[in-house]
Amino acid sequence: GIGFLGAGAIVQSRGSVYGLTTGATIFTVAAIGLAVGGGYYLPALLATAIVILSLFVLGRVEKRMLASARPIYAYHLETSDAPTALARLTEILRAHGVEMEGVSFEKTNGGMEIRFALSVSPEVNERLLRELLAVPGRLRVELPREL
Repeated sequence: GIGFLGAGAIVQSRGSVYGLTTGATIFTVAAIGLAVGGGYYLPALLATAIVILSLFVLGRVEKRMLASARPIYAYHLETSDAPTALARLTEILRAHGVEMEGVSFEKTNGGMEIRFALSVSPEVNERLLRELLAVPGRLRVELPREL
């Protein structure tokens, strides 16, 4: 019964796991309920206070950590003039103090596709995007799922 409820709250999607806190809370509430049913009122009360305090404190820590995390933007640049595009791309990123991550090159019918990722704030990404649109070729950007 409770095992299925707790496990059912945990979902894996797109490489991420969701619902771990919910599943753990369901199991914990069941354990506290068993303690109350067994007449262990004081331990159940203490456990309840610890759980509420933990969820509150860790929730704030999580928000603070997520606020400081920078999203990762995936860029795809298709160009017929790869050397010029790559030189201009490198120049723009250096000027902003940004390094490319996971760079890959793929030959296409019309030239070359350059794929790379940038871990930057949305504000920096917007400034970069304005300059990168001047690089010869067709630029496509995949936004992070969280935005």
